[in-house]
Amino acid sequence: MSSTLKITLLVFVIFLAVSSCQAKSIVGQSTATTQPIAPPSPTQQQTATATFTTTPVATATATPYPSFSASVELDELVYEFEDPENGIYPVWSFGSSLIAGNTSQTFISGVSLVGEVAPPNNIQCVIYERTPGGWQRRIRMSETTREPCPIAIDEKHLWVSTNPARGELSEPQLLRFDLAALETPPETLKPEWIDDYHEFTAWSYRGLGVDSTNGEGLVMNISGYQSQYWAYLDKAGNWSATGQLFFPPIKFPDQTTPAADENNPLRKLRLSYPSLALRDRHAYVLAVSDIEAQDEIVRTYLENRNESTYLFQQLYFAWTDDITSQPFSEWTELVNLEPAGSAQNQDVWIAPDGTIHLLWTESTLDSRLEFFFPETQEQTSLWHATMREGSLISKEKLADSESTGLDTVLARFFENPEGRLFVFYSAYDAFGSGNNGLMELYSDGKHSRAFKLNMQNTLVWFLSAGQRDGVKPSPFLDLVGIADWGDPDVRYVRIKVE
Repeated sequence: MSSTLKITLLVFVIFLAVSSCQAKSIVGQSTATTQPIAPPSPTQQQTATATFTTTPVATATATPYPSFSASVELDELVYEFEDPENGIYPVWSFGSSLIAGNTSQTFISGVSLVGEVAPPNNIQCVIYERTPGGWQRRIRMSETTREPCPIAIDEKHLWVSTNPARGELSEPQLLRFDLAALETPPETLKPEWIDDYHEFTAWSYRGLGVDSTNGEGLVMNISGYQSQYWAYLDKAGNWSATGQLFFPPIKFPDQTTPAADENNPLRKLRLSYPSLALRDRHAYVLAVSDIEAQDEIVRTYLENRNESTYLFQQLYFAWTDDITSQPFSEWTELVNLEPAGSAQNQDVWIAPDGTIHLLWTESTLDSRLEFFFPETQEQTSLWHATMREGSLISKEKLADSESTGLDTVLARFFENPEGRLFVFYSAYDAFGSGNNGLMELYSDGKHSRAFKLNMQNTLVWFLSAGQRDGVKPSPFLDLVGIADWGDPDVRYVRIKVE
């Protein structure tokens, strides 16, 4: 493993995990080619099923809540990762997912190094499909880019968000492949942005959300420190609504605004890695602040230690009841952990009654800042909240490092066919030792205990196939991730929950 990738992984652990170690449509020529390759032999693991009779953490009741069982049915190597040394790693796409599927097809988006091309745009996105013979590479994008390509699915299409290089800039696109004929050229859908004043680069911080029932989608792409540009694709394949979500101003804790600098002249709080949820034209965005440390002393200190100078300390939420006719709301600040802490958006889920469920992690201390806050105790926690019409209904802590002894770094919602809602998480200590677990969220606002799963390979970093990616409720939780920071080859894990 190259030293560059080791540094990259460490920096992005800082992004999420460090803080917790204490984050006109055009149908034309395809930009992809189909290249089947010989699949590896699948490595499968069957584990004993664990059955849990669960009661809420806070209050035990006379009537127990329903039990559930969880078993790891598959654990397979998908592909071996080759470091492109451009600052990314194989499951880099955080706000969106790299895995999607239905009852008969499962896809994973991967990367392939183009050795003769210099960084940063020196990879091609590839799409793998699970077959009876193992994982096959079914699609390879012909153009180069920097980052993995988020994917989603509806009843007829595989959606692929691409960001091909155009000199020093990039051109975001959306490709839709026919699920029944993946070898045919896809629709190449170029978003009709609200204006031409954007500047899209290889660092896209983009988002993808799909309403699979209606066959509609929402894409976002960052433009500097100004805004997230967004575009909505309706069921007829038209970009029927576009706009910008302008970033809020930077404010110090005393509510003053820092002086302008050349990197961020408008003094905007850049919001990145948006988690997008879309259903029946209702749209929701959860994003994290992502700017350089504003204190010059802190910034210089981090630079001298070869640490990333970017901090992730606030979470913001925006929404609209009808993306075709109603503007997005102003950003609402949900979490602010300045000056010492760190936060990270994890997931958004829309309940059948329209209630919005949010998932995020917090750390009281970003470990890079320990020198400046020696008295602050490191404490990480996993949070769940519900909202309706932009108002907070409930907020609860699901787990913290004090009670578990581990730092919860990643978490995602999972819904089964009976409508039961679970949270799958990854938690580990400063040495990379930890576990994956599962808990259930009840309709009365309580939740079960967190249960450790018997995993052959604990996923230290993962993405899941969920509602925001167009995936329907299923007994199976599909995951893509890595089990070893030092050897980040990409694995697929399927867990049956019932």
